[in-house]
Amino acid sequence: MNEIPDREARVLVVDNEAVNVTMLTKLLDRVHLGQIEGVTDSSLVMERVRDFDPDIVLLDLHMPAPDGYELLRQIKELTSGGFLPVVIVSADITNEARDRALAGGADDFLTKPFRMTETVLRVRNLVRTRGLHQALNRQNTQLKSKLELQSALDEDAARRGRRIADIVDDPDNNLTMVFQPIVDLASQRVVGNEALARFSAVPIRPPNEWFADAAEDGLDLHLELAAVRQALAGAHRLPEDTFLSVNVSPSTLRSPAFGELIAEQTERRIVVELTEHDHIQDYTPINDAMHELRRLGCRLAVDDTGAGFASLHHILKLQPELIKLDRLLVTDIDTDPARAALASALVKFSDDTGAQLIAEGIETAQEQATLTELGVHFGQGYHLGRPAPLPIDAAIAALL
Repeated sequence: MNEIPDREARVLVVDNEAVNVTMLTKLLDRVHLGQIEGVTDSSLVMERVRDFDPDIVLLDLHMPAPDGYELLRQIKELTSGGFLPVVIVSADITNEARDRALAGGADDFLTKPFRMTETVLRVRNLVRTRGLHQALNRQNTQLKSKLELQSALDEDAARRGRRIADIVDDPDNNLTMVFQPIVDLASQRVVGNEALARFSAVPIRPPNEWFADAAEDGLDLHLELAAVRQALAGAHRLPEDTFLSVNVSPSTLRSPAFGELIAEQTERRIVVELTEHDHIQDYTPINDAMHELRRLGCRLAVDDTGAGFASLHHILKLQPELIKLDRLLVTDIDTDPARAALASALVKFSDDTGAQLIAEGIETAQEQATLTELGVHFGQGYHLGRPAPLPIDAAIAALL
């Protein structure tokens, strides 16, 4: 017989004869079953069940009131939501006593004098069964929690999808485009405007969160196309000698629907600004799509250059006409030699490759002056002009 149980148990021995409690305690302790407590006073049994939280109860039937049958009933009622095995240990060998105890919920019945091996094995088996029952309950609880969480996530995703669908279906009431000027740093002339989406749909959140939700729900193409349509719809109100920059992800850039939208725009120079900076497995489809878009007069811009490897990799693979310096590189460039050195290197790179640089996030006159001195071609930022709805001419004039 294995002397070590599968798990350490808490055993409650209930018998009005102290000698019986002592004998059972020594027997179970000898095989290292676990922690064992004894109770001889019937009136204290239920209190010990609650406080000790046993894994099994060994219960004598014939005790002063409340007797074993009543204690069995109370124990089973208290633990009705779980499984606490109760083994009757009694000198009453009559069928009536056995049947009554088993009918009352007893899980086993041992008669005195009991056999040591049989008693230990039956107790250990019931302890193991309780352990399995508790493990199953924990698994069921965890599974229920996971199902409830998944249900909540599914419901949230459905609501999110409906909100995005409402924006796509009715962009005039949910989606507004604002335009931020892009300025020639040397001449201070506005050369282009970047179209930026603003959402009035509830909940009010930053645009990047709406686009991230749309991507998660597989609606990114629809939402991006809705934003591009809104931008192109107002393009005729922009100064004629400026270009319009629209932001799209690689998947939208490759879509035929985007190409059709651009093909309809015959009176405006369009810059396609690639917004995604995750790893792209295959650049061929993007370059193929840009080949057709360039045939329509479009140019490509890659933004956030200097913020990480991905944007630099995009530049090498896509050879954009416009390279946008990340605002982290631009901020404090007038006082940080390292930033200035990196920007200077990118100026040389752009000159050698025929691209033009646009510095993003210019906030001060000092930053603008340093960038101009370094040879950066264009810039945008709050110092040069904030994003504004159409018409923007007066607003731009006031800020320049």
